[in-house]
Amino acid sequence: MAKLSFLSKGFIASQDAQKIYFSAHIDDITLYLENLSEKIIKFDNCVVYYNDVENDVFTEEDEIQLLKMHAFIVPVTSRLLSEKNRALDKEIPFAIKHHIPLLFIMMEKGLEELFNAKCGNYHLISAVDDPLYDTKRDKFLESVLTNNTLLQQIHDAFNPFIFISYRKKDKACIQPLMKIIHQDDVHRDVGVWYDEFLLPGEDFNKSIEDALKKSALFALAITPNLIEDDNYVLTTEYPLACAENKIILPIELVKTNLEDVKNKFKGITQIYKSDDHEYFCTAIKNALRDIPRQERTPEHDYLIGLAYLKGIDTESDKEKAINILTSASDRGSLAAKRTLMNVYWYGDGVELDIFKAYDFGTDLIDEYQKRIDTSHRLEDYLAYASIVEDMDMLMYLGIYLQFHDCYDGSLHTKLFTQAFNIFEDGLIHHPKDLRAPLAKLYTLPSIHFWYLDELDFTQEQLIEASKKSATIYEDLILENPKYKQMLADVYYNLYELVHVKDPEYTYTITKRAQELYDELANENYEHFKNIANNRINLIKSLNSLGYNDEAEKYAEETICFLENVIYTKLTSKINEDIKTELLTNHLPYVYYMLSSSYQANNKVEKQLGILTTGLDKYLALEKIDPKNYQSNVINFYNDLADAYSENNDSTLAEYYYEKALISAHKLYETDKQNGKESLLNTLQGLKDHYEFLDNFEKVNKLYAEIITLIQTDLTDTSQGESKKLNIERIFYFYYSRVNYYVTKLKASNLIDPTMIDQSLTTEAINAINDGLKFIHNPTIDLKDYKMLNYREASLFKEASFVYKVVKNNDVRIAVDLRQCELLIKALDNDDLDKHDIKLIYADFIENQIDLGEAYCNINDYKTAEPVYKEALELLETLGDEIEKSLYLKHDVFNKLKTLYQKLGKNEEAIYYNKKALDIAKQLKNYRSPVLKEAEALMKEFGSSLLFDI
Repeated sequence: MAKLSFLSKGFIASQDAQKIYFSAHIDDITLYLENLSEKIIKFDNCVVYYNDVENDVFTEEDEIQLLKMHAFIVPVTSRLLSEKNRALDKEIPFAIKHHIPLLFIMMEKGLEELFNAKCGNYHLISAVDDPLYDTKRDKFLESVLTNNTLLQQIHDAFNPFIFISYRKKDKACIQPLMKIIHQDDVHRDVGVWYDEFLLPGEDFNKSIEDALKKSALFALAITPNLIEDDNYVLTTEYPLACAENKIILPIELVKTNLEDVKNKFKGITQIYKSDDHEYFCTAIKNALRDIPRQERTPEHDYLIGLAYLKGIDTESDKEKAINILTSASDRGSLAAKRTLMNVYWYGDGVELDIFKAYDFGTDLIDEYQKRIDTSHRLEDYLAYASIVEDMDMLMYLGIYLQFHDCYDGSLHTKLFTQAFNIFEDGLIHHPKDLRAPLAKLYTLPSIHFWYLDELDFTQEQLIEASKKSATIYEDLILENPKYKQMLADVYYNLYELVHVKDPEYTYTITKRAQELYDELANENYEHFKNIANNRINLIKSLNSLGYNDEAEKYAEETICFLENVIYTKLTSKINEDIKTELLTNHLPYVYYMLSSSYQANNKVEKQLGILTTGLDKYLALEKIDPKNYQSNVINFYNDLADAYSENNDSTLAEYYYEKALISAHKLYETDKQNGKESLLNTLQGLKDHYEFLDNFEKVNKLYAEIITLIQTDLTDTSQGESKKLNIERIFYFYYSRVNYYVTKLKASNLIDPTMIDQSLTTEAINAINDGLKFIHNPTIDLKDYKMLNYREASLFKEASFVYKVVKNNDVRIAVDLRQCELLIKALDNDDLDKHDIKLIYADFIENQIDLGEAYCNINDYKTAEPVYKEALELLETLGDEIEKSLYLKHDVFNKLKTLYQKLGKNEEAIYYNKKALDIAKQLKNYRSPVLKEAEALMKEFGSSLLFDI
């Protein structure tokens, strides 16, 4: 390993520096070092070391340097996991072997499975899309690093100190020498000073002089290198020790000509051999016998144990550290118990063990609660709050490690509930000082709500807790602006809880969050990411309230804002990651939202224009973000194709679909996981386009390709048991398969009814039954499958069509009624927004129309009539906000016309025929099936009924 480079405050590393090693693929050092190190070096006296020289050799000198590191920070990228590199092959295994804490930070999406395969069950936090990233990173750093106050307490706990004087060439001998000094328990609390990691920028002579003066003993490390002429030990350190009248203890570490040593170092008469441990230890004991020692109280032992754990004023000895800390914990030191919790949590010197960490945390909770009940001291409340945060994070992380199978959500809920009660009562004793920690505690359950479905809190309870937190923070920011960040984050997280049920309140809090984030952006560029996310939420809120014009305007403003930030404000290298994320994730999404607003406002030209602009901008990003570049370009191609298809420009629609297909196939060849999703979306869009054009030959070919593509998921055994079935894709497999057979039936029926293959009908019914069995399979985890009733209803819709083809109207009525029942259940889903509800209403109405048709087919017109009328009433409730409602109105008017014609009620038939023609005129789609049916009506009833369309 080459000499390590480093980053620190002021680019100076002192003797007391806490050392973090940045282990990365050589190409990732340039990309991520400064950005990830910026937060780390803000911790007290912390230095980030790195090796930017490509070298596969791993020497004993490398091991000596890395053993002194407090932790490794590893940016996880596809390069790190897929290419041969020093970090993955040498450094990370070394850290794991020696129980040096590792913090893996995911810098790209979708690497979890590959990471687990390469690195096993280690903490992986995401800098890309994890709202808890900052909290998790800081929690790790607080665990492995020591603040200056605690560092001084550790210094004070050692007495006396031994100054080790040695040649830099003999660095490898120093760690073993310190272990020899401390092998006798009598010398456990003897501190050691040596000039390891003194770097340019620090006054060498002054540091050495100060350290030597406070030392009781001068240990001279003797090797052949020591007797070379004009070395620093000979010319400076040894004469200074003599001048200070220090006890000098010469120790032969490597066989040396001792006469030469005595000739060079005047005054030395006796030299001790390090391999004669008993004689050597006796010499140290005699040299230090008159120096008073501190009492070994639990608090004192905690500091000494921490010193051995971190290598502060002594060698790093993890085993000794754990023994000392355990003893201190058993004798009542809560600080030692807290340290042991972190030790097992992060695998700091021991095997990572979530269960042991959890047990220590539980003990701490109980101990601090007892103290609070009796004393109500502020420091106990604050310590309790900190432990609750740790336990919350520990339980959250544990779900994704070995704690997963026995996770009990009720324990998590109990933790929060107990903390709320304790702190609410505590406000009586500390009305000002406990407000901030209570506000923070209130936010924790809602942060995890979407990740931990097992939490026993209701959504209403989470909303109430978040609102309480916001109220406290609103008061606190009047006293101290530092709470703006917390308040903005509370409102941002609250969005997910309330946006479905209370759109007006959602808009209010999202707007308030935006005000706060805008103020924060002037102080810290990292807030630009939050601003972008919150602006997107604000656009969604406006859309959900039906404020389409405001949503459109705000989306336009957001694009201008993001482009100004990206190209004007985020120009320095340290902001490169934020800039890339805004450019490659947020900006394209806002383009998409703006195109949707233009579509909703019938601004076709603007919709096509913004999609074209977005595509052009994204085509230029291939070098900036090669991984996500293709999938985003495919999305733009598909959106453009959909837009042209909806506006009946088949030529351009097919042109962009083909562009999307080419890109999707290319992506699929290099990235099966992400490529498959893009390919499926493209094939689906193209299939819908050809289905609208009644081109069933192409539709069937596309269905066949979709099915073949999805079937690979069923046989994929490379994933873990919990992930091998992607619920959405598996369902889509059945849905596509059913549609495939139904479409073939429909196509055949259009050509020649005698060509219908009854075996296809049987296969279609079997496919539907398979789909229903799948949905009700208790072994499949469907907790995130929010639209279950709606998915099941869609299968019954397909079944209804099959039975319509085979003219089995009794069964068709039964499945139509079942679909009605399921759609009603789907409408009870709390997670639906207004638009989703309207779509389900539209499906419900469509089902009512089909049900009425089925009754007509068995000549039960009296039952059919009120079914059609109910569909009309529902359509009035639905309104004309979604285009499908117009088609449904036309359909039901048509059906009523036919029904009254059958009943001989020509006046009513003519009335509903006119209504159908009015709708056809509204649609303004002269090539649509609606108009074709209108023309057929004209032939049936006479041209006098046809309006000027």
